[in-house]
Amino acid sequence: VRKSACQALHTLTILSVEFSREALDLLMDMLNDDSVVVRLQALETMHHMAINGCLKLQEKHLHMVPF
Repeated sequence: VRKSACQALHTLTILSVEFSREALDLLMDMLNDDSVVVRLQALETMHHMAINGCLKLQEKHLHMVPF
């Protein structure tokens, strides 16, 4: 279900920048999922958003990024 949700977000994020901002919160949470498949799908969706100019990281997201 979570993988399918990521795939749906992948399609919908190109329709609205505002939607992309909200979707990013969900995708950042999915990076901590137990399933490798879900984490990879979330990364693929964020990559798709970045390519299309829809990825806008905010300071609140920086604490979630593992270094």
